[in-house]
Amino acid sequence: MQKKSKYEGRAFVRTAQEYRTNAANHNVRRWNWIAEAGSNGRTFSEINTPNSIYRQCILRKSYRGNESSINQDLDYDIRTGWLRLR
Repeated sequence: MQKKSKYEGRAFVRTAQEYRTNAANHNVRRWNWIAEAGSNGRTFSEINTPNSIYRQCILRKSYRGNESSINQDLDYDIRTGWLRLR
């Protein structure tokens, strides 16, 4: 069982940052999925849902599917300027 995420109750919005030409397709797909929600963004609950588009687009060796925390992926997307908290 996962512990409660620091992002519980939060929403994420795609920033206006332009894609780099070498951006990985799986990252672009998850950022676009959040962008499709517009200015309201997507809630953590929606992003964290089993088999969400966001989860489908996580490609890291330590990722174990729906049981894995997505905090480090959200941290990355925020730190690198692709997403922001609303």
